[in-house]
Formats: sequence, structure tokens, C-alpha cells
Amino acid sequence: GADACERVGDGLVAAHIIARVHNEVENILPNQPEA
Repeated sequence: GADACERVGDGLVAAHIIARVHNEVENILPNQPEA
């Protein structure tokens, strides 16, 4: 119960951090066409 809830929460936090880093990297790099 709570254990699974914590794992889901960690996953959401990790996904949020990865998405933020990805957006920042895209802002730094020149725009490239989608492969």
C-alpha cells in the first residue's frame, strides 16, 4: 500500500526532474529536426 505509493511518488518526481532537465537542454542546444 504505502510502499507502492512511495514508489509511484518517486517515479513522478524523477519524471518531473528529467522533463525539466530535457527542456533546459533543448533551450541550450540549437533546434534540431526530429529524427
